[in-house]
Amino acid sequence: MRFNSTNRRIVWCSSSLPTSLLLSLLLLVVVLLPSTRCFSPTPFTIPTPTKQHRFTTNIKITKSIQLSQNRNRNNVDATTTTTTKLHVSQRMPSLTNNMELGCKKLSQTLTSSSISASTSTLSSIWKGTRLALRQSWWCFPMILVLFPFYCLLNGSHAQMPNWWSMNNLNHLHSSTIGHLVCTGFLFSNIFYFLSGLYLLNGIPLRNERRLTDEHEGEGEESGMYNTKTNHPILGWLLLCSGGMSLIYHAVQSLGPWLVAESLCFVDHGLAISSVCCFFDRCGMPSVRTLLIGISSLSLLAVGTDSVYPVIHSFWHVGSAAAAVLWASDGEERRKRYIVESLRQKRSITTVEGDIIVQ
Repeated sequence: MRFNSTNRRIVWCSSSLPTSLLLSLLLLVVVLLPSTRCFSPTPFTIPTPTKQHRFTTNIKITKSIQLSQNRNRNNVDATTTTTTKLHVSQRMPSLTNNMELGCKKLSQTLTSSSISASTSTLSSIWKGTRLALRQSWWCFPMILVLFPFYCLLNGSHAQMPNWWSMNNLNHLHSSTIGHLVCTGFLFSNIFYFLSGLYLLNGIPLRNERRLTDEHEGEGEESGMYNTKTNHPILGWLLLCSGGMSLIYHAVQSLGPWLVAESLCFVDHGLAISSVCCFFDRCGMPSVRTLLIGISSLSLLAVGTDSVYPVIHSFWHVGSAAAAVLWASDGEERRKRYIVESLRQKRSITTVEGDIIVQ
């Protein structure tokens, strides 16, 4: 029984083998048909973008670009700020040193400029003082004019020293002869006025033109001398001295004693300043002028109250004449200087054997 069943199985299996192959082929076809459909290539279609889609896309691209630019800018700014801070922190010591050096240089410059300014100011003051002393030293005796005012402010009055006391002329009021002497004494001051006017060309005694032989035909270069002096201040000083002398002696003869003594200081100050100015403008006087001047000065040291008006009148005459002669000496010296300079300009100079007339 067992054998039969086994044989049946084998026979069935052998009879069903073609059938099973056929079935397997059918199954394979069934399986492959759907797979071929699924793996067959299908065409890919790109959707066409619309206008709104393009606009939104451009906006997104622009925003993304701007964001990237802003990020880059922020990164650059942050980097620059950091670099600047580092640079400043590194250069801070050098900057402080430079500032200190600049402050020192500025202080040195200001100090040197202030020193130079003060030095130039002092030098200018010194030069001006020297110039004033050189040109106006003759005015210093005028300080005597201020002495009576100084005494008046101190509650006292000016007094002449004992070795140069003022003469008293009260005895002239007691007689007619004394009045005549006093009148002649005051009248002697007219010689100062005449001398001053003569130096100022107020009195044309010798107002002629003189041309030397060397200057003929030269006109302005030769110099036509028609003035008594080249310094009018000399004439004005003589006029002022004459006026002051007249006032002083009038008060001395007729006025109060204390006022006359104060005016004596003013008269002496003006007279001494005039002599110094003549010496500054005209130089050393000639022998003739010295003789007349010294003789006139000697009259001041002699005489008593009784003969004082007569002797002092001769002093007025002699000093006025000496002043005119002194001014003439200075003018003659100036003329000789001009003549010599013109001769030098006209001199014949020999240069390398050639004669050149300058």
